[in-house]
Amino acid sequence: MIKAMILAAAALTMSATAADAQTMIEKNNIKVENHLMTPEALWAMGRIGAAEASPNGKQVVYQVGYYSVKENKGHQMLFIMDANGKNKKALTTDAKSESDAAWIQGGQKIATTFIPEGVTDGNGGEFKNKDYYGTDYDKNFEEAKELLASIGLLDESTGQVNQTVEFSYLVNNSESNVKIGEAIQADLSKVGINLKVEQQEWNVFLNSRKDGQFDFAREGWLMDYNDPINMLEMFTTKSGNNDMQFGR
Repeated sequence: MIKAMILAAAALTMSATAADAQTMIEKNNIKVENHLMTPEALWAMGRIGAAEASPNGKQVVYQVGYYSVKENKGHQMLFIMDANGKNKKALTTDAKSESDAAWIQGGQKIATTFIPEGVTDGNGGEFKNKDYYGTDYDKNFEEAKELLASIGLLDESTGQVNQTVEFSYLVNNSESNVKIGEAIQADLSKVGINLKVEQQEWNVFLNSRKDGQFDFAREGWLMDYNDPINMLEMFTTKSGNNDMQFGR
């Protein structure tokens, strides 16, 4: 989805029931008669919420709340437009409320491949030619549950794992990185998986990761030059950056 590509995934998604998912509350084109403001017309108006300019100042993402007297509930939606007010587009496309959007630092995009966008293929083109995993997170969650069920680990009647599943996420003790671990922890808890966020001081963390002393760990890499091999060599057995221990 567009919002997942340009906005931080930290945008708050409020819970919705199955019934909510069937009702999309959005702008109501009610007509005001005789220039009189009625309660129905007032409720039909959208309420502008938080707004955030893009890092380059060219776009604005903003929140609008719509309300339905008939449904007796509201719906928070995200929109994006150019800074001059043109090219308005809705980012929220279903009945789940979304709010508090934030731009990813530097206007970066969420990666959907090991090789990021913009890396050349050596022949004047771009190396990346498709997305290997999607940013439809609800769909990803359902697929993950299907995989758990396929190996007998999920009780489909409850949506919870049917035996104890515990492991650790290794991360350095930086507040922002710990928060990412806590977000993963909260997501896994939805199906009953217990995740421990293991924090270590930076140098200790680097050594633990280099030695493969983890279940899974925080990893990051900045390319030194514009060539796919600068990313791919990390996944070769003899690479000094093969923290994931492939082939070892």
